[in-house]
Amino acid sequence: MLMTWAGLNSPATIAQSLSLNLISINPNTALGGDSMTGFADLVVVDLECTDPPALAEFYHQILGWDIVLSQPEYIEISNGTIRILFTRRDGYQGPGWPEPTAAPKRYHLCLQVDDVADAVQRGLDMGGGKSEFQPGGDRWTVLTDPSGHPFCLARAE
Repeated sequence: MLMTWAGLNSPATIAQSLSLNLISINPNTALGGDSMTGFADLVVVDLECTDPPALAEFYHQILGWDIVLSQPEYIEISNGTIRILFTRRDGYQGPGWPEPTAAPKRYHLCLQVDDVADAVQRGLDMGGGKSEFQPGGDRWTVLTDPSGHPFCLARAE
């Protein structure tokens, strides 16, 4: 049976608050089905960009994760369990929001915060962008990071 994710922000992970705790969501139990045992763990999300140090610093400031690896072509941050890798790709253009500009959106991060308005302002102050189009109403706000990847800031419940 094929299940859809209508109304859910992220089927894989939800990031909670700026201090960030990752919670793994099992699609079957999240939708009221039986528990299912997986055979893999998410360990790295790789974000392509033209400036890995700048993007790593952006997410380091938002998430509070440590920079654990730094090479000329990539930088990695981690909370000790999950890692985000920022890989240099010359000429990279973000997917754009809300309309695709360079490439279609393939994913986005959903982050939960205690105060959405404060988190939005902090993200903008650090070089993020905000579109006029905001489909979440007062439930969440979509920003783009300095490389153009969209991400959501939602109030922690």
